[in-house]
Amino acid sequence: MGGNDLPYSRRSKKYWKETWQAYLFLLPSIVILGVFVFWPIGFSLVLSFFKWDYTSTTRYFIGFDNYKELFRLTYPVSLSFVNSLINTAVYIVVALVSVCDLCCGRRRLCISSQFFG
Repeated sequence: MGGNDLPYSRRSKKYWKETWQAYLFLLPSIVILGVFVFWPIGFSLVLSFFKWDYTSTTRYFIGFDNYKELFRLTYPVSLSFVNSLINTAVYIVVALVSVCDLCCGRRRLCISSQFFG
């Protein structure tokens, strides 16, 4: 048994004849993910390289100046950015601890119910 023990190649007509329905069922979820997740992430990444006031239709390309301003140690920008990083880190730690605690608690509950009915 090797790693390439497929009954037929992915390019063969038999493969596509048997799997086209599976891809058809996956299509709506892929479209929804693309429209509501991947497109906004990509568009916001592109917009981060422009100066734009959100009301006009003109945008000016400024390159990495927005990122330079974000990481510059000036009072208003740096303080809010650092606060948001701290809040995000606290949220991640609390969420991870909560999930791990719930997972271990459920595991203990499942084990005790298996042994003691």
